[in-house]
Amino acid sequence: MDERHYLIVSRSLAETAPIQALLPVLAADYGLDAFTARQRLLGRGFALLAQGKGEKLTKLQTLVTDHGIDARLIRPTPPRFAPQRVRQLEIRQDFLEFSAPAAPCRLERGARVLAILADLSGQAVGRNLRRLMVQNTYQGAAAATPMNEDELLEVVLRTQPVLDLYLLDAEQGVTAALRLHSGGFNPAGLGDRACLSSVGNMRRLIEVVREYAGDLTLSCDFGLALLPGCQLRKPEQGEDVRAANVKSLTRFGWLMSDILLQKPSIPENPAIGLIPPPLAQVLREELEDPAATKADEAPTPGATLPPPPTPGRVATHWTWKRGLSLGAGIAVAALMFSEGGGRLVHLLVYDGMRTGALPAALSAGFFFGGFYCLRIKRLIENTPTSRIRSLAMGMVELHGHTRRKYALVSPATQTACVWYRLRRYRRNEKSGWQLTRQSDSGAVPFLLDDGTGTVAVDPAGARIRPGVKNEGFPGQEGLLVRSLGGTGTNEKWVEELIPEGTFLYVLGSARPYKEQSLSLAERTREALRELKLDPKALEKYDRNGDGRIDTEEWELARAAVEEQVLRDHLRQRESAAPGTTRVLIGRSCSHTRPFIIAQTESEAHLTRGYTWSMAGLFVAALVTAVWALTNFFG
Repeated sequence: MDERHYLIVSRSLAETAPIQALLPVLAADYGLDAFTARQRLLGRGFALLAQGKGEKLTKLQTLVTDHGIDARLIRPTPPRFAPQRVRQLEIRQDFLEFSAPAAPCRLERGARVLAILADLSGQAVGRNLRRLMVQNTYQGAAAATPMNEDELLEVVLRTQPVLDLYLLDAEQGVTAALRLHSGGFNPAGLGDRACLSSVGNMRRLIEVVREYAGDLTLSCDFGLALLPGCQLRKPEQGEDVRAANVKSLTRFGWLMSDILLQKPSIPENPAIGLIPPPLAQVLREELEDPAATKADEAPTPGATLPPPPTPGRVATHWTWKRGLSLGAGIAVAALMFSEGGGRLVHLLVYDGMRTGALPAALSAGFFFGGFYCLRIKRLIENTPTSRIRSLAMGMVELHGHTRRKYALVSPATQTACVWYRLRRYRRNEKSGWQLTRQSDSGAVPFLLDDGTGTVAVDPAGARIRPGVKNEGFPGQEGLLVRSLGGTGTNEKWVEELIPEGTFLYVLGSARPYKEQSLSLAERTREALRELKLDPKALEKYDRNGDGRIDTEEWELARAAVEEQVLRDHLRQRESAAPGTTRVLIGRSCSHTRPFIIAQTESEAHLTRGYTWSMAGLFVAALVTAVWALTNFFG
């Protein structure tokens, strides 16, 4: 007997504060990383959050419910039969009669009905995804919302929809199932409501079913809901996937009937008290301090994001370390390419190995690397986590979710992100992959939000550890992946990125930052230049009407422009949010302190990597030290 249960959640169209508080709990206690959990909790329709034995999922159901999410624990019913194809219907006073191949089926007035309007071609799903991509790209994640019920209904009706009707009984579950195809039934049964359009006839049929059913649930989420066995396949190279999609639609209908027959779990008191203590404390602080507002850098939800800035020339900071390294490199290159340089290098390497000097130098290098990893590990552990609202200047450690400041998208998968790196590889003669090209987003600033405020982060010079990696070969092009121009049969691409909304760990230097703007003198010169190029605007300063602007008239024009520029400047200062001095997180000016941006589950997970690197370097240092001593005393 199958004891498997499904924990189904009703997805949210927006990421609320309780969902943000739930994500780290799911990662820590149930092994669901934040990215996967967010995909299952956000979107349209229902989604499978977990599956297993019922007693094990009850605790998880209680946790999810306490965060204000509708979670239903069901035992899935295998489809006992497929819906019958209907070609004729008749409207009676107390019921609707559908002519099915087996026997006529009646929908009594007041019956409980589950109606599923599905698009088997995938056009509705593709249109919804394209809408989300456009909103993500140009308006940010806060404005990305799926189509609502009415919009999705109209989109599905304009395809070749299939309407499945499941007649439900509170005790027996599904008693009958019917299937009607657009243009596949005789519209004469609709009587005066029939029309010449198949779209119109399907709309009239839904209206009739809605009129007769006492409790009607209409779902258009097939292909959008994340339910097992309900995937919508798209045809590839002429492949006929209609039969597989019809089977998935039947599975979707039976799962939806199980969900509807299960009463929704609603929290008894979905208030702040049910929110975990850290988030509840943040909410209390926000309520107690009305003056605490987020930084004015955050773009307004729904506003179009500006394009990423054009990468300029990066200034090089010359230090004694950089100069010493460059000088050593030039000296070694000159030695190798000089006459007899190869023989001299061979003698140095041979004598270095024989005397133990070369292993000793390697040992010193390994020891230096090990202590460097130890220093970073201790710095991460000893630096306290700061709140953005009370951020101090200097070395800081922050945790928060990323938000784009510019409309940055990854080139391969067109994903809204705050940073990306794309590598192109070509297959060599030994059937291995050789790196041929590499590009990244560069120093495009983004925003970090921890719930108490927003701060800008400049990733220039940072040690970045992304958590999302996509890989594609020629010919592999999914719904969200476009082929890269010029990709040959022996090439592939690897894309690493930090998507928008990702939870990040940032260790860097905080410093005051003001965006560069034109001075009053520069604004005045620009305004006067525009005035000179506008003959109509100059006419109002021509007092004598001779068609020329003399010295006295130009001085009056200059005074008027200066006054207008000053008024505009004062108006901008009055309308600006409090605190014109902003904070920027970036690399320290001296370049002596680490700058880390990591997409990691926790701080311990990050330090664990440095621990293993430190251990490996120390072991290598000991081995090379023993090797050097053996050669020296041998």
